[in-house]
Amino acid sequence: MQSYLKALLQFRKNSETIHKGKTVHFAPKEGIYLMFRVLNDETVVLILNKNDKEVELDLARFKEMVLDGREMTDIITGENLIWKDKLVLKEKGATVLKTK
Repeated sequence: MQSYLKALLQFRKNSETIHKGKTVHFAPKEGIYLMFRVLNDETVVLILNKNDKEVELDLARFKEMVLDGREMTDIITGENLIWKDKLVLKEKGATVLKTK
């Protein structure tokens, strides 16, 4: 838990997008809530998943965020993914992704 919180707070402290970016919310659907912070060419995505089982998130719903085909990095794990069609959320909890 300490390393998770440390990574999250370190990212928050150094992210201009978190401090100055525009917030875009999407209504929760099927137990999943997304919030975006956008500043210039960087986007930070917060995904809150309340489902106990693995779910597929259809990313077409967020087309207006213009992220299709962009590489995203999970700020906690450092894993990279491409924002395309769908995202598999394996467990309940929060995921924070960023572009750049």
